[in-house]
Amino acid sequence: VEATIISFLAAAKKKQEGVLEQRVTEGAEQLESTTERLRQSEALASLGVAVAKIVHEIARPLNNIFSSLQLQERHFATPSQKPDAATVSFMADMRGEVIRLVNLVNELREFSVPFTLNLSPVDLAITVTEACDLKQLLDLSPKPILIEHQFAGDLPQVMADSEKLKRILINLCKNAVEAMDQGGAITLRVHKHAGDHSAVALEVEDTGPGMDPATLERAAHPGFT
Repeated sequence: VEATIISFLAAAKKKQEGVLEQRVTEGAEQLESTTERLRQSEALASLGVAVAKIVHEIARPLNNIFSSLQLQERHFATPSQKPDAATVSFMADMRGEVIRLVNLVNELREFSVPFTLNLSPVDLAITVTEACDLKQLLDLSPKPILIEHQFAGDLPQVMADSEKLKRILINLCKNAVEAMDQGGAITLRVHKHAGDHSAVALEVEDTGPGMDPATLERAAHPGFT
């Protein structure tokens, strides 16, 4: 009987030690994960401060360039001036590039400040139509691009930040165009969510090569292109 009791106690002690060891291992893993997230948060905070300084240094001369460009355009628009086609084309290209840089600086400025959402009732069909300028998208590619809208009827409004949502849609559509080297189709689809009819689903689909699972997993990381 003593031998049985001692054997039972030894087995119980061994099991208890195993459980304790497992808890210590899990605790160490959780601590390591928390520490890594903290490191990433600190790194992002430091990066935000650095970006804010860079944006400040770039924005002022960029605004001066844009103002000078506008003055030059007004000068060329006077009746006494007759710029040739090459000059007009050059000025148009310069304006486009400066506007592109201004938009990039604005995106960097938003990255450097805390993220906030200005929520309001939004009609997704209208938002999609306003965000995706068909002509601008088609001009991005020399290959034929077909753009199709599929909007279900009687859709409820959703609470969203309209401007940020438009920016996401523009980026998704640009990426879709760039992904289809030989041309193809982009479908913008809005319909009631299959699992919850009070919710609305928004889909952007293209006929490009798609992404493999490994790339798709990395796509959610900041800075991934």
